[in-house]
Amino acid sequence: QGIFRQLVERDATNVEWQRDLASSHDKVGDVLQDQGELAGALASYRAGLAIMERLVAEDPEKSAAHGLALYRNFLHWNP
Repeated sequence: QGIFRQLVERDATNVEWQRDLASSHDKVGDVLQDQGELAGALASYRAGLAIMERLVAEDPEKSAAHGLALYRNFLHWNP
């Protein structure tokens, strides 16, 4: 996440980098979930969700809407 976070901080207008950061939160959440660290996993998933929600709010027509739907679906089944 560190590299993606640095890239996003360098250029907050780069949507691709923001999606990459959201994806890295998702992957970290997967690892934490596999390790049984459910609170940490949920926090990581929610961090990715926050990024995706912001991207959709800024431009609902972009493909971020698809990623947002995936995050919401996951959180619905894994509260």
